[in-house]
Amino acid sequence: MTKPSLPIVRVDKLLVVYVLLSVFFGLWMVYSSTAFRMDESGLDSSILNLLRFDFGKQVIGVFLGGCAAIYLSSLDPESTYRNQKYVFALLLISVVLLILVKILGVTANGAKRWLALPGFTLQPSELFKPVAAILTAFLVTKENHPLGVHQTKDWIFVSKLVGLFIIPLLLINNQPDLGTVITITAVILGVLFYSGLHRNVFLTMSGLALGAFTYAIISSPFRLMRVKNWWSAIQDPLNINDPSGSGHQIKQALIAVGNGGVFGVGPGAGRQKLYFLPESHTDYIFAVIGEELGLIGSLLVGGLFFLIMSRCFKTISHATTPFLKSLALGLTLLLIVQALVNISVVLSLFPSKGIPLPFISYGANSAISSLICVGILLGISKRTHDSSLS
Repeated sequence: MTKPSLPIVRVDKLLVVYVLLSVFFGLWMVYSSTAFRMDESGLDSSILNLLRFDFGKQVIGVFLGGCAAIYLSSLDPESTYRNQKYVFALLLISVVLLILVKILGVTANGAKRWLALPGFTLQPSELFKPVAAILTAFLVTKENHPLGVHQTKDWIFVSKLVGLFIIPLLLINNQPDLGTVITITAVILGVLFYSGLHRNVFLTMSGLALGAFTYAIISSPFRLMRVKNWWSAIQDPLNINDPSGSGHQIKQALIAVGNGGVFGVGPGAGRQKLYFLPESHTDYIFAVIGEELGLIGSLLVGGLFFLIMSRCFKTISHATTPFLKSLALGLTLLLIVQALVNISVVLSLFPSKGIPLPFISYGANSAISSLICVGILLGISKRTHDSSLS
């Protein structure tokens, strides 16, 4: 493994500050949206009890992700992630873990996405997200010819790329987790577009991806019903014509956001998290933010993500090689796509996809995955020639 080569003082301090603010805010919101469960169990808010419940699991995820970020930021990303043996080892490990999920996985809420380990539940699909960004950057910069010059060669390249990604993406889709497949595909297409893939090839690939996602939805009764429920709910927010309550989650999220108004009902005072809104601490935590902190709090969260993304894009623009630029872009797109989709789902702009809000939603694996992205981005920022990133 590559040894640390540059002093920590060259790290992007502003990115570190913004991410830390997001992480600690996320811990606060996870506590706010789950603490009532301890009260129902007759337990006080002692440190021991906190660590036994969801808040403690999230702290563990943040700690592990933070350790990973610190370590990864110390590596030279150029020599580490352009090492073919290392990259394909990551891919192989990811595929093996996804196969183990298929065989030995833990099922929850109708999905089989986790591996039960002593004291921890591993979700390989989350950890595959940064691996996908690394693999994409490796492939687009490994070509002996620049993309976009020869259409035939670009098709050959795309065929190789699809061949490497098809197995892990099919395994993830089978869990089922179409949201993660869409996220990773969007990242791949974004990096390919940035790298100059021939326009005809890019448009064809995008069309094929859209067709595949459409088929995945209409061929699955559960997914199709979720889309129908979303469409019915946005046409009938009060469920007047939906006595079965099939759009319940969408309605409760909108009620939470509406209850918050401009200034919110106050930290910890939200009502929708009290079993009215399912998954309030995970996929719908932005609804809890909207209710308790109002429009002002929601805008502040959006502003914090904007600041994080601005630092990420600065890292991209000042990266010293095409590989580092592509890698930084892929990792940045991972964070952007997840944040936009999560918030859009809460606001009923998209059907529910099960995509977490990076750094904030409950989920130890999501926290680890997001902080891995940040760690690699920090490693890239340390190897730019721009002093403003220090």
